[in-house]
Amino acid sequence: MTEPGSSAAAPAPALPALPALPLTPMAVHQGIVARWLTPALSAAILVAALWQLRHLDVRGVIAMLPRSPRFWLVFAAGYLAMPASEWVIYRQLWALPPRGFSRCCANGSATRSSRAIRASSISMPGRGGTRR
Repeated sequence: MTEPGSSAAAPAPALPALPALPLTPMAVHQGIVARWLTPALSAAILVAALWQLRHLDVRGVIAMLPRSPRFWLVFAAGYLAMPASEWVIYRQLWALPPRGFSRCCANGSATRSSRAIRASSISMPGRGGTRR
């Protein structure tokens, strides 16, 4: 135990090691219907979407876009509100660097970004992992 005037912090307790689990790949057997039906449905949807685009009035769509800079500022603020708030929270939990905010924005949310961070073995402080 440290003395009352000492500024040395107690070491974080080590987490117990988890036992290794035997992992075996699952064999997925796709029949001919599943193998051909999925791409065929995707192709049919793409063809139907392209077929409907021939009726699109591009000039009309462009004319409907707001021209006010105030709209685009509010739109950008609304778009960035969730990633910014999540970055503020997660930077406290996981000591995210400022570049973590760009990952939040690129992925749409910090939740998906946090999965990428955990996968790249950036550890939480005091948890004994490695830092890149």
